[in-house]
Amino acid sequence: AAAEAPVRALAPALAALVTHGDASIRRRVMAVLARTDAPEAAEALARAAGDDDPSVSEDALTALAARATGETPASVAQHLDATAPWETRLRAAQALARAGGGEAVQALARALTADPLSLVRAAAARSLAGRAGDPAARSALERARREDVDAAVREAAEAALGGR
Repeated sequence: AAAEAPVRALAPALAALVTHGDASIRRRVMAVLARTDAPEAAEALARAAGDDDPSVSEDALTALAARATGETPASVAQHLDATAPWETRLRAAQALARAGGGEAVQALARALTADPLSLVRAAAARSLAGRAGDPAARSALERARREDVDAAVREAAEAALGGR
C-alpha cells in the first residue's frame, strides 16, 4: 500500500507516456501502471490495448486482466474482433473477466460462440463464469456446452454454468 502511493501520484504523468514513440518505454510504463488502481491507469492501459505494436497491445491487455479492480474499461471488448491476432483476443477475453456491464458480456458471448480458435472460446467461457444470470451469457454458455466442437470449450462452458 505504501509503495502504491507514489505510483498513484505519478499515474497522470505516466499515462501520457503510453503514446511515446518507443515501444519499450510504452511497455515499461504499462508495467508500472498495472500496479496501481488509479483511474488514469485503467484509462491509459485501455488506450494502449489498441497500440499498433502487438507486444504493447498484449502487455496492456495482460495488465488489465491482472488489475485488482473490476473497472476494466469496456473498450477492451473491441479487441475480441476475429481479425485481431489470437494472442490479443485471448488477453482481451481474460481482461473482460473482471469488467462489468453488458458490453463486456455481449463481447464475451460473441467470442464464445463465434471465435475461430478454441483457446479464445474457452477463455471467453471462463470469463463468463459467475454471469450465468445474464440472459446473453447463459444462452452463449448453454449453446457452447451443447454444440462446441472442442471438448475443452464444452467443459469450460459447463464449469461457468456451475456444473463442475
